[in-house]
Amino acid sequence: PSIYWAGDTILYPPVRETIEATQPDIIVTHSCGAKWDGVLIVMDAEQTIEVCRISPPKTKVIATHMEALDHATVTRDDLKA
Repeated sequence: PSIYWAGDTILYPPVRETIEATQPDIIVTHSCGAKWDGVLIVMDAEQTIEVCRISPPKTKVIATHMEALDHATVTRDDLKA
């Protein structure tokens, strides 16, 4: 399987383009919603859900980093749907 590990990033055009171009089987996102001076620097729940929406139906999205860091603002419950 192909894996795209997005890492510490937000959902911005290059990330969207990579998902579209590579059509990965698995995407790993860092989804804690960390902010720096009030600016989002790591995907939050809304952006992680958007990754699920724009990904191919075959793709499994694995969200990590929630509740793991002192600056995390996203919980696992925020992503349950």
